Amino acid sequence: MRKLLVVATIVLCLAGCKARDAGKDKGKAPAPAPAEAKAAEAKPAEAKPAEAKPAEAKPAEAKPAAVAGDPRAIPLEAGEVGLRVYEAGDQPNPYVWTVGGEQVLLGVVDVTAAKPDADGKGRLAAVAGGKAVTLARWEYNPAYDNFATLVPRGDDLIFLAGDAGGSGDPGHVDAYLLRWDAAKKEVAVAEKWSGSGDDEVPAWARLPRAPAE
Repeated sequence: MRKLLVVATIVLCLAGCKARDAGKDKGKAPAPAPAEAKAAEAKPAEAKPAEAKPAEAKPAEAKPAAVAGDPRAIPLEAGEVGLRVYEAGDQPNPYVWTVGGEQVLLGVVDVTAAKPDADGKGRLAAVAGGKAVTLARWEYNPAYDNFATLVPRGDDLIFLAGDAGGSGDPGHVDAYLLRWDAAKKEVAVAEKWSGSGDDEVPAWARLPRAPAE
C-alpha cells in the first residue's frame, strides 16, 4: 500500500512539472522558420536618388589680341613726328580693326614731340579701302602721364586720349565712340565728349569691366 502511495505521488509530481513547463511554453512566441528568419534579416537601405551635380562653368573664351598693321600705311601730315611708340605688350600701332567684313587701320600719331616745355598734340588717323581720314585731334600736357587708347566695345571702339594731370590739375580727357558705317564703307565718329579728369564721363565712354575670375 505504501509503495502505491509513493508511486502515485511521483506520478502526480511529474504531471505537475509537465503542466508548469507547458504553461511557460505558451507565453513564448514560436521560433521562426529558417525562411522567415532570413526574411527578418536587415533590409537593404533604400537607394537615395542621386543628387544632381551643378553644371561646370565653362571658362570664357578669350578674345583674340589686337593685331598690328603696317606703319607705312598711315600717311603723316607735314610736321608730324610720327606714329606713337607704345611699350611692348601694349596697344599695337597701327591698330587693325576688323569690322563689317572689312579691315580698318587706326594709327595714333604724335603731332608734336612729348616735351615738358611744349604743347602735346595728337591725331587719330584711319585708313579703310585705301582712303585715309582723320577721326580725332586732341591736346595734352606732356608734363604729366598721357594716354591714347583704343578699347573694343561690342561692335564699336572707344578712343580715349588726354593726360592724367597732377599737382592739383585733374587732367583732361577726350572720348570718341567710333562706329563702322557699312553704307559708306568708312569709320564714323558716333559720339564725342571732352572734359576734365573730375568730370563724369557719359555711359558710352565708360570702359567695359573685365569678367570675374
